[in-house]
Amino acid sequence: GVLYFSPDGSSSEFRRRERQRGCSPWAELSVLDPTREGTESLSLVPRLHPATQLLLGHELQRAYHRIEAHGDNREMLEDALRPVPEGINALPSFIEEPLCALVVCGELSPGLGNQQVELALIEKVAPRPGWMAPFLLRSDERSQMTVRLMDLEDRSGQCRFRRVPRVTLCPANFICQVFMTDATAWRIDEEGLVRFHSMRQIVAGLREQSRVVEESCDKPKTIESVAPTLPTALQNVTNLPAADPLKVKPKPIIEKV
Repeated sequence: GVLYFSPDGSSSEFRRRERQRGCSPWAELSVLDPTREGTESLSLVPRLHPATQLLLGHELQRAYHRIEAHGDNREMLEDALRPVPEGINALPSFIEEPLCALVVCGELSPGLGNQQVELALIEKVAPRPGWMAPFLLRSDERSQMTVRLMDLEDRSGQCRFRRVPRVTLCPANFICQVFMTDATAWRIDEEGLVRFHSMRQIVAGLREQSRVVEESCDKPKTIESVAPTLPTALQNVTNLPAADPLKVKPKPIIEKV
């Protein structure tokens, strides 16, 4: 959606984006600069890429599940807000050895922007010219990383390299790192399994929502057939079976804008 401010800053108005056929299912927020109008209109907030939206959606879902299942006492709140392993959500600008990660790439439905969560081995990272920080920004679309896509066996957590050429992605495609419990057997840990399945369910929810929008656009615009207002992308996701082991039925968490 779009948030508008009056030129003098005395009032504001938020307009929700209407879902239409072919519209991207990902959240898009614009906060327009009140000092610019017309063709000079400028959004004050950066774009939140799908990979970052997936990470935020997963973390908020998991915290909600724990609080809902065990109450809101202090111990449960501390468990829900427990820090993740250090560095798991960061992408280094230089790596001495390959690292395993979850990435967003490809399209499930051409033109709809419905991408998929994949398990990948990052073999090489090439920062954009002039970048000196030890980490890469999530909004970075100029730096590059060379990855090998992998398939995951659900029961064992064992990974196998997919028989496809290496893929070049950018840091904006990076979701998070996953760790190996057995590097020789290429087996990822339980946390990695939970994240992988949770985020794939989020994508499945977005795909289902896009399908519903497409079907509603094909129906005659009569009182009986007009579709009700759809839940937001991440709200819709929380109505799906949760990947969290607690198996608690989730409720809407994030309001899409």
